[in-house]
Amino acid sequence: MGKAPNKKLILLSDISGLKNTKWISAYVEILSSEFEVITYCSLTLAGISPDQTKEEIHQQFVNGGFDKASEKLVKLQSGPATLLGFSLGGVIAWKAGILGLQIDNFYAVSSTRLREETRKPIGELKLIFGEDDIHKPDDAWYHEMEIIPKVLANQSHELYKKDEFIKQFASQVIWANGIIY
Repeated sequence: MGKAPNKKLILLSDISGLKNTKWISAYVEILSSEFEVITYCSLTLAGISPDQTKEEIHQQFVNGGFDKASEKLVKLQSGPATLLGFSLGGVIAWKAGILGLQIDNFYAVSSTRLREETRKPIGELKLIFGEDDIHKPDDAWYHEMEIIPKVLANQSHELYKKDEFIKQFASQVIWANGIIY
């Protein structure tokens, strides 16, 4: 079966951007069979150079980079889409949704900075975290946001880079979007 008409999926990278990310290619390979996949480098959206330490990059996202990236994403995209963000990519997608980006389905994997958010976008929101990720939001935040997260036992922050997770999760995204084989 080919791509479903008008099924667009926006994939947003983590702090590493799009360099040396075989794991992103694995998602694209699986998901592009059923979606028009549009991949964005979170660093590029924010105007942040990748030639820095992760700490420096993270600080730039916290100090305005998230907002800049989400504003740019809203300008670049039109019409409804499924959003899939990894780590800080999920925060960018979340903020873009608040700014009006139309969301069919929203997936954020290991997007721990969401714990700082006080508003949520409109749409079906699915958050996935590893149980061992010490920076994931606490139960009070989930309650306030009225979100039930999926917390995977014995998994860390970078669970989204593991082959088994990629295969299972990408299949679930296809299934949840009503694409039947």
